[in-house]
Amino acid sequence: MLTASTMNIWAESWMRFLVNSLIDATVVLFAVSILWLLIHKKASAQLGYSLFLLVLVKLLIPIEITVPAWVADLSPGYSVTRAVTWAARESGLPSLQRTPQRGPITQAEIERPPADSQAAKTGFRNAESGSSQPHTSEPLTKAAILMIGWFAVVLVLLGWFLTIQWKTRRILLSSTEIDPESLPVDFEKLKQQAGVWKRVPLLTNPRMPLPASWGIIRPRLVLPSDLAASVSAEQLNWILLHELAHIRRSDLAVTLVQRLLQILFFFNPAVWIANWVADQLREYACDDLALSTCAVPRKDCGKGFLSLLERVNNLPTVMTAPLGMLNYNTVIKRRMVRILDVKRNLRVGMSAGAVALLLPVAVVLLPSLRAAEETRGAQTEVWVEAEGKPIFRKIRIPANPGNGVLSPDGKELA
Repeated sequence: MLTASTMNIWAESWMRFLVNSLIDATVVLFAVSILWLLIHKKASAQLGYSLFLLVLVKLLIPIEITVPAWVADLSPGYSVTRAVTWAARESGLPSLQRTPQRGPITQAEIERPPADSQAAKTGFRNAESGSSQPHTSEPLTKAAILMIGWFAVVLVLLGWFLTIQWKTRRILLSSTEIDPESLPVDFEKLKQQAGVWKRVPLLTNPRMPLPASWGIIRPRLVLPSDLAASVSAEQLNWILLHELAHIRRSDLAVTLVQRLLQILFFFNPAVWIANWVADQLREYACDDLALSTCAVPRKDCGKGFLSLLERVNNLPTVMTAPLGMLNYNTVIKRRMVRILDVKRNLRVGMSAGAVALLLPVAVVLLPSLRAAEETRGAQTEVWVEAEGKPIFRKIRIPANPGNGVLSPDGKELA
């Protein structure tokens, strides 16, 4: 049976995890944002996309490494966490600390048997005497109430997300497969240019106003039934190459992880900002990949993109999230400017220099560092006589408790 005391224990760990994740994501987002502002004019959109995904990787892989104190002090995440931990301790909120810390230990507490021992002995006496006393239930803490509220919101958001996915799947399942030979372009050649070697069926759906890639394990390309007749062959080349770029990069799988993390960490502004920027940079990277492999003037590519914009208003809202589509006006304008800018050098993929920059950044930002001194502690054994029976207590004392420290023999409090 789930009791209030159990909920309170869970809530303390839950609160600590969420607060730490909020700190970690904010620190990583701030660091990659500053870095991207410094290099975005000379770096590819793919590098920026990878940098902002580090915010989500930090939440997925909470790696913790014990290092010397002077090394930990070099990490911005450790410094921020230590400051928040100190503030939480000073304000009496131990649940916000990354590692539980022992509060002030008084002599009266040393001489008093533990509460669980007293309760156990009381229960034994009641069982022996056959008497029973009413049990007073422990009230839920504020952290437990917040945890219940968080769980309810996550269930609502997850239910809405799954409903959208189900509706989109129903629409796309009504698509019919078409012969690539019916298109005015060589689809197999476009696949080779985009670096897609797996089989990609071509589908058509009258309810789809925009072309879109669909499917994570078995990708498919869904086209509007009137697309080939409404654009030129050159424009269709760029449109198909852009969608094939999404398939080559497995963007739908990454988008799915983004949306699920955004649901779990709905309270975290850093996750929303990182997802928003990553979504834009993903589209920029696919645009650049299509431009670099398409032997078509940028003016024709821009006209192809413009022909798609005329269809955006007809796109059902239910499809935008599952298919990873963006219809923000600001994003659309920036994409058009980037496509038509013939003076802009195309930077596609990750160069050796980009990888050499990304790896050290990931090594510095992803692990959560902990000073070695924090893991050291003293073990104090205290024997207290209670009604003629010894009671053993074992207390772990952190290296920097910020309050009192017991002597090794347990008799003195410093």
